[in-house]
Amino acid sequence: MTDSLKTTQTPDQRYKKLLWMTIGLFCIVISALLLVKYNSFGYNAIDLGIYNQVFFNSAQGQLFAMSIHPHLYLGDHFEIFILFLLPIYYFFQSPFTLLVLQTVFVALSAWPLYLIARTKLSPLWSWLIGVAFLLNPITLNLIFFEFHLLPFAILPLLFAYYFYLKNKFIPFILWSSLAVLVREDVGLVVIMFGVLALIDKKNWRWIFAPIILGGSWFLIAIQLTGFFNQSGGYKFIALYSWLGATPSEIFINFLTQPWRVLKQLLSINNLIMSIAIFIPLIGLPLLRAKHILPVALIILQIFLIRVSATIVLQTHYLSLVIPFLYVAAIFALANILAKEKNIISAFIYKYKQFFGTALIVAIIYSFFTFTPIISAFSSSINYTPNVSKAVNNEIVRAVQPDDTVVASFDFLPALSARTKLYSLHYAFLGRRQFSDIPYTIPSSVDKLVIDFSDFIIYYLQSKNISSYAGQYSAGADRINQLIKDNNLGIRSISDSVALYEKNYLSSIKLTEKNSRPSPTATSLNTNLNNTLILVAWEQVANETGDEKNILPISFYWRSVTDITDDYFLQLLITDSNHKKVYDKIYPLGYGLYPTSQWTTFDTVKTNYWFYIPPEFQGNNFDLSFQVVALNGYMGLDEVRSTKPVITKLEMIGEKIPINYSTL
Repeated sequence: MTDSLKTTQTPDQRYKKLLWMTIGLFCIVISALLLVKYNSFGYNAIDLGIYNQVFFNSAQGQLFAMSIHPHLYLGDHFEIFILFLLPIYYFFQSPFTLLVLQTVFVALSAWPLYLIARTKLSPLWSWLIGVAFLLNPITLNLIFFEFHLLPFAILPLLFAYYFYLKNKFIPFILWSSLAVLVREDVGLVVIMFGVLALIDKKNWRWIFAPIILGGSWFLIAIQLTGFFNQSGGYKFIALYSWLGATPSEIFINFLTQPWRVLKQLLSINNLIMSIAIFIPLIGLPLLRAKHILPVALIILQIFLIRVSATIVLQTHYLSLVIPFLYVAAIFALANILAKEKNIISAFIYKYKQFFGTALIVAIIYSFFTFTPIISAFSSSINYTPNVSKAVNNEIVRAVQPDDTVVASFDFLPALSARTKLYSLHYAFLGRRQFSDIPYTIPSSVDKLVIDFSDFIIYYLQSKNISSYAGQYSAGADRINQLIKDNNLGIRSISDSVALYEKNYLSSIKLTEKNSRPSPTATSLNTNLNNTLILVAWEQVANETGDEKNILPISFYWRSVTDITDDYFLQLLITDSNHKKVYDKIYPLGYGLYPTSQWTTFDTVKTNYWFYIPPEFQGNNFDLSFQVVALNGYMGLDEVRSTKPVITKLEMIGEKIPINYSTL
């Protein structure tokens, strides 16, 4: 009986079943990889922390409330769709729940894409289109990089397009209405459905209904975000500030200075981005570019933002663009396979075997080259709960649910299930996102969780982003004032991570002024480029606990002259062949007392508790330090976590070898 049922299944039924199996497998594998990243504190770009706080507060009855940005979340983006996800989150209250939901919704988008493909292609080709969508670098990057609501618009937009093709107006409007609830700028896509209907010569309701729906929603939502963020305006307009200071000025300059706009649109950055977008589909969507029209305004929006192509390709920016690339590819393939009588399609059909091979190679090449999958698998296979993760988890456990907390990037998601959570980097800047409005933190902070590695990012931003200029030293003062105002003492420190607690009487000091080396210290008096003198160093007792892999060292410095730049300390471990096997950069003075604040001829003692990986301990390895000057930017690593990318590292003086006792 079973065999007979199998033989009577149509190809469409078989490939539908295969697609659902593909979607299920995709969700399981990707969710498992995301769990490893989450457990490794890899979500450090603030967004997951913000969203989880919004969902947590909403689940407690405080709809859209958050404190990381000090206003209702609707003042960031008008994302009513959160309410549709809230019942699921209510029963599984965790940041990881949001990551799974995002994965599932994106994966499910392969289903309406299959339905669209079946209107033009065979079941096999339709299934391949769905698989290609799931394996596309843009799809995988937007899933791996943080959590955002924008990817949730892919599913309803594809269903809207499917019913557009089927000429079913009511389902089209319903799915379009659901899509605009995801975020305000989805309305721009719905508007362009009306323009597409005009080109396709559909009747008036297909033209005007989406234009009115998308346009009115977009304008109303933009106005409401200004109301909810208390600034009166849409704060992300700052992304277009190169065109003007106000929305009206930007609009006028856009119309009256077309040469500036054209220069931006045709920039090398946008050219690279465009090439990268079309590589996985070997340019197929360009053959039927009409079907990319719904996202024309979104593409214009992205091209007008001065963000590097790498960041756009590796994050969520292209969430609305990716589905329509595949819709266009479907129509291009249909025309090629139908032997359409135009030069390009006829040429491709003539060499269809070569073309098919090239398409498969492009999909596979893009998957292995531009997606985070291989690195994520490698991280999962080699996953070990090392000391760094153990320390982070211990700190998270030490924070109570009702504590008011200021935290570094890495810790925001894990600590976001609370009503009062503040971001250290906003406290450092002293102002809100895209604003000159002060970022205020109540004088009742219970815990400060700080990874001093964040100060490397702050420094690089102060060097390369005009709005951050001059903020490194001023930001250090703000954090010191925060510590003083709340009487915060260091409860624990390991490597670059410290936990401060209100009214905690601590003997741990990060820096000390005019402190003399002890008699047991190793005297050096090493002159570093006539800027600094390393007077001495000493290995001291570990006051922070009995961690075997922690190397506590105190350095004694004296500045020879006024230092205008801020320096960093690089730890280096080399093997017996003098090959570098491990290194890490630390802010000199922890960033709280940067070198640009050091006074000439004063002695500054800096106390560090370096983590030395156990595999690099022993007589076969040499340890040394060097003072360095840095330049670079904030980028993304292989699994789309943020990291400082150092483009220039200048050594200040000579390398300092350290002979230390066994850990």
